[in-house]
Amino acid sequence: MTDLPLQDDAPAPLWVRFLLGLLILIPVLVLGGVLQNTFRSDPLRRLPNRAEIEAEWGDRLLTFRRIGRADEGVIHLDGSFERLPSIPSDLRALDGETVAMLGFMAPFDSLERFERIMIMPTMVGCYFCVPPSMNQVVYAEQKDRDAPFYDDPVLVVGRLHLWTPDSRAPYHRDGYLFAILESEVTPVDPAAPFIPAGDRAPAPDHLGDHLAPPGVSGPK
Repeated sequence: MTDLPLQDDAPAPLWVRFLLGLLILIPVLVLGGVLQNTFRSDPLRRLPNRAEIEAEWGDRLLTFRRIGRADEGVIHLDGSFERLPSIPSDLRALDGETVAMLGFMAPFDSLERFERIMIMPTMVGCYFCVPPSMNQVVYAEQKDRDAPFYDDPVLVVGRLHLWTPDSRAPYHRDGYLFAILESEVTPVDPAAPFIPAGDRAPAPDHLGDHLAPPGVSGPK
């Protein structure tokens, strides 16, 4: 008797392959959504030196999760509000105080000069994507008019200026609830150890007491 050649198994029907693809794709999409929701308000939580920064600044460290509790209100194109913003009392208490914030730089009105910038919860990679809400964007003005742009996470230290109904500041009229003025912006290197304030050299002359971290005085 002549042996019949073995035949390969027939490919699965198209509907079976489609169903198997969905079974693989759906968990991936769900996991991606969970991770995005977890880190979208504070993607810098995994920085190795995050704990040291939090310990140094305490309540004066702003996070995107924290400022996200503010109600941004409803603003019209002419700068008038249909519904006034509302900022929590713990943030109101910091108005005019020196604060620190971790985030990513984004250009404000120029791609060449970065005296005025925005601090965002994620790196700016797509100008056609849906922008974050105004309670997730911080306007900042740097003391150094020739300050560079950093792609890495940055630590912003400066004087907090919060929106109020009677504020005439241009950035508040544009809808920004949070502004950090006279700021110093430095990159945060995840691989480098963070140096606590007590172990640092004295603050440079241009820093002064008003920009030194809590409990640390600048030069007299």
